[in-house]
Amino acid sequence: MKAFFGKIWAWVLAHKVLAAIIAGATVVVLTVAIVVPVSVSSAKKRKAAEQETQQSGGGSQQNNDGGKQQGGGDQGHTHSYTFDSFVWTTTAGNYTAKAKYVCAADSAEELHDATVTKLGSSTAATCEAAGVNHWHAEYEGHTDDKDENLAALGHNWQVSWQWEGYTTATATFTCANDASHTHQEVASGSAITNEVINQPSCAATGLKRYTATVSFEEQNYTNTKDESMAIVDHAPANIDEHNFCTLCGEYLGDTKATNTDFSVNASGTYFFRVPCNPGQHFWFLLENNEMQAVGAVRGYIRNNDEFIQQAGAYNAFIDQDDIDNGDYPTLMFVSDSSSDGYLYIEIEEYTNAGLDFDMSANTEHLYNDAGLCVGGDSYLGSPEELYTDIYLGTEDGEGHYQLAADDQEYYSFICEPNHSYRLGKDLISADEIYVYYVSRTTHELVELVRSAGVFNTPMSTVFDGNVYVAICPMAACVDAYIRITVEGHGDPLQFDDYGFCAAGDGYIGNIVSSDSTETSINISEGEKAFYAFQFDPGHKYSFGDDTGEISYDWIKAYVIDKSSDEITPLALTHSNPFNFTDVMVESADNYIYLVIEPTADVIAGELQITTIHVYEHGLCVPCGDYLGTQLTLDVAAADITVSSGEHVYFNFDLADLPANKPVLEITYTSSTNPSTSIGYDIVSVWYLKDGEWVEIEDNDLYGNSNWDVGYFPTMGITTDDGNVYIDIHADKNYTNSPGFVVSAVTE
Repeated sequence: MKAFFGKIWAWVLAHKVLAAIIAGATVVVLTVAIVVPVSVSSAKKRKAAEQETQQSGGGSQQNNDGGKQQGGGDQGHTHSYTFDSFVWTTTAGNYTAKAKYVCAADSAEELHDATVTKLGSSTAATCEAAGVNHWHAEYEGHTDDKDENLAALGHNWQVSWQWEGYTTATATFTCANDASHTHQEVASGSAITNEVINQPSCAATGLKRYTATVSFEEQNYTNTKDESMAIVDHAPANIDEHNFCTLCGEYLGDTKATNTDFSVNASGTYFFRVPCNPGQHFWFLLENNEMQAVGAVRGYIRNNDEFIQQAGAYNAFIDQDDIDNGDYPTLMFVSDSSSDGYLYIEIEEYTNAGLDFDMSANTEHLYNDAGLCVGGDSYLGSPEELYTDIYLGTEDGEGHYQLAADDQEYYSFICEPNHSYRLGKDLISADEIYVYYVSRTTHELVELVRSAGVFNTPMSTVFDGNVYVAICPMAACVDAYIRITVEGHGDPLQFDDYGFCAAGDGYIGNIVSSDSTETSINISEGEKAFYAFQFDPGHKYSFGDDTGEISYDWIKAYVIDKSSDEITPLALTHSNPFNFTDVMVESADNYIYLVIEPTADVIAGELQITTIHVYEHGLCVPCGDYLGTQLTLDVAAADITVSSGEHVYFNFDLADLPANKPVLEITYTSSTNPSTSIGYDIVSVWYLKDGEWVEIEDNDLYGNSNWDVGYFPTMGITTDDGNVYIDIHADKNYTNSPGFVVSAVTE
């Protein structure tokens, strides 16, 4: 019924509108909201149609007056837009415009992009004059113009400099906006200053910096120019004792050629150098007898800035007496290997009218009376030992030694300073034997005077420890020999508190063996007796006298390093009648030195020395002594009897373990006496790694809680000696306890 009345109303309204149009009347379309009940489906269709109309904007039409009509929307009327004006904007110096349209009904606005151009009548701004841009906008017949005023640019000065020497500098200013605009300012006189940046030296040039300053348009401008300063002479403070400049490294002495003569006119120390090769010999023959005074002459080679003095021979010191006697000294140096290939000669403290050198260099040797090359680099003889018969000459094939007349031979011996030695001989005269040493201070050869075959060596300040014997036979000798022995350790005899000669040439004590007994020892009260024995590091030692003659507290023990004179007392554990050392470490010579100093006379005493092994898990690591038994795979060891608290040891070679069975299975029971089985908790397995003990834990590999079986994995284990060690520490007494069986199982 509702649908029916709706249709009737729509029909009536349509006919009235049509009649009005025919009659020529103006029709005003009214929007009338008529509430008509409709079905749900009709309401959905109407709502969709309204949404579509709103989205389309209702369409627009061009009016006769240039405006725009637009139907629409939710305001209940149609917009009618007319042109209003142009809206101008500028962005980054660029102008744009939009045409604005306004609706007469409700003042709604629309903006449309206009076409904007810059007119040719525009003028650009210059440094000194303003400019203007003329902009023109146009949209659908509507136009507008706008002027943009441009401020004068001003000058943008860029400066360049031109120097004339170091006294005048011209600054030229050029405008970056107009290169025809320029200006110049000149700096000179006080407008130019200078400062030294780096002082010159003998090693490097210096640097002086000049600064020019000008003012223009109330602003200062500066520019700099650098001048190099020439290298200067060597500063005296930088010249070292060998005449080298420590700053630049230059040698300031003279450089001479070899095998040449030259003269020197100078005062003070004179420095010169000559090219040299290793082992090359240099002779310097001083030929001028007008020298007033000459000091020491020294020769050096240079290795990595270290100066090593070379031994000089024949007159290392030159005095006027040599000159006055016409004995013009000849100096000789032998060059070692040098880093720069020069031998440096320094003649100290002389004044003269002219010093003449006749210098030559070659590789020949000049030997002195002891058979030594005067340069110190060669010896005609051979080194020999004390207490040895040295037969002279050459063996003739029949067991005899032949030495011809005038056939000289040379021998050297190492001796101690401040000692006396006996030169024994046979079948050769004492007048045909000469004994020398070389002075540490003068490098001269000095003969040692013998009295009844005995000669004394000087103190260490002048004696270098070598004695040279020259044999100069005046007649042929057969089976002649010499022998040098120690006659005395100084005058008076000097020994330190540990049995060593104070001069350092030997030990006066008794060298004995470890694990030995020395008998018939007699020592007076207040005296000392000295013994030494070689020890094995890592062991303990006991020493004493169970006869009671030597009290244990009279014995002191030391480790002594003679190279550094370091003396280390050993801590002793006293247990009458013996002393015990702690575990020893290595020493310089692996000797323990004993000093016995009794407070009462010792008659027929004994000194007993015993080595005590230091065992751990049955093994003495330092020497390898082992208290245990070697096991074989799958073979039972003998049954064990052990008291509570004691240990029993076994070892096993890992090389016997199959590669595919890396786990040791240790069975503790015995088929012959199973009731006496020991528990796995008193058994441990160990191996040595880098000298340290490492335990292998019992791994219950198969979940077997059996008290009598242990599993010890060895995968990845490397040992010092290839063995594992089984240590049983009894927790009670065991009698005929089961033997061990070691087997191999898989992981």
